[in-house]
Amino acid sequence: MFSNLGGIHQFTSLEGLSGLVMAASASLLKRPRYAIAPTVHGPVLIVVADGRVRHIVVGRHESELQAYRRRHAPSSARAGSASEFWDVGVEVLIALDETAVPPTLDQEAVGPWVGDTVLRQFRDEPPGPGARTGDTYH
Repeated sequence: MFSNLGGIHQFTSLEGLSGLVMAASASLLKRPRYAIAPTVHGPVLIVVADGRVRHIVVGRHESELQAYRRRHAPSSARAGSASEFWDVGVEVLIALDETAVPPTLDQEAVGPWVGDTVLRQFRDEPPGPGARTGDTYH
């Protein structure tokens, strides 16, 4: 594999290892982030990638939301306290809680309607620093 010991040195030197750590951490930061949170409409899955909302899915149980995530955003990682997620995620939760459901809507259609309605808000006008979203400012 290595023609000489110098080849091994490139992977065991401090500079080589720090380069690998930097590359690994950069790729982790670019991974989509997700959270499952309670809302007035039921539990919701929110997936954010590159500062943009990619999925909003309202469900009945966390297990069905996890199954959706595994199918549609398999590389996503839990948001935890990642600011790149929560900078947008908090605004999504506020918008979800403020979304009024039309009284004529069938109960089975509420989740998809709410998720699509709020997702459209964030796709049409993505929030940014100083941008007005709902009743809060960044």
